Amino acid sequence: MDEQELIKHLYVLNEIQRWIDGVSGDLLRAISIPRKRESNEDNIYLTVAGLCDILTVHYHKIQKQNRIPRFTIPVVDILIFLQEAAAEPVSTLAVTGHFQTLVNTGKMIGYDRNNFPTCFFTIISEVSGRIITAYPGFCENEEDLFQ
Repeated sequence: MDEQELIKHLYVLNEIQRWIDGVSGDLLRAISIPRKRESNEDNIYLTVAGLCDILTVHYHKIQKQNRIPRFTIPVVDILIFLQEAAAEPVSTLAVTGHFQTLVNTGKMIGYDRNNFPTCFFTIISEVSGRIITAYPGFCENEEDLFQ
């Protein structure tokens, strides 16, 4: 593939990605989430693919292996907690450089990797703010996050 063809494909992919981002944004906005905090900017960057990954791995209604943290609250509540977490402080993970946010919801939201009930959840995001994953409990070992 020559450079001109590569650039042409890049622009086509860009248009497809913009369309997907628009449709994804419309879908996420269509979910009725009551706002508890008013903000002039979106502090959360959650794609539909990101939400599907979180639910596939960490939602109690989807079959999975043992020792995987799982949410037992409704999906809308997960989205509300993710939205509210934007105001929480972040720390940087040493190995990957990703951000980690730890949130205490004040109520039981699921089970951690040791199968203990928990009111805490962890969000891992890129520096850009795009959420990579979120799960009940604490980040115990950074290397285990992306295996």
